[in-house]
Amino acid sequence: MRYVARGKRMEYFELFDEQENVLGRLDFDGFFRKKVSINIADAHYEIHPVNFWQNKIEVSREDVVCAELKFNWAGNIIIEMTDGRQYLLRPNFWHTKYTLYTREEFGIITLQSDFSWSNMSFEYDIATDDNYTEGKDVLLLLMLVYSYLRIRRNGYVAAT
Repeated sequence: MRYVARGKRMEYFELFDEQENVLGRLDFDGFFRKKVSINIADAHYEIHPVNFWQNKIEVSREDVVCAELKFNWAGNIIIEMTDGRQYLLRPNFWHTKYTLYTREEFGIITLQSDFSWSNMSFEYDIATDDNYTEGKDVLLLLMLVYSYLRIRRNGYVAAT
């Protein structure tokens, strides 16, 4: 399945399916754009750093943690869901494309950015492997867009 995330960098992104339906939205707000939220239908999630270095991030809904993102020195992000699922988001050699890997090291989702100079906006092409249900998880897809943006903006930050 294919998705597209479109928006203004560090302001907002909307996730669209192949029929151009909006599935969810990632919003940046607040001082230095550190307040981040995800809205999917009636569900509202907050993304917030856990420590001073901001290399450990939690995603929560109504103060209940749903996922944890940890940035490491290699430029990878370890994603741990509270239900026990664990993933690794890793760039290719040129850092132009990022792939989400399962614990068994199967690549299941890829993200690739495209900058539009004409309207100064970003677009992310997202391709998923239809054999995995993660490709239909809108929260996970928007967390990947957030992670991609954080890596591109901050470079590599070590996990604690």
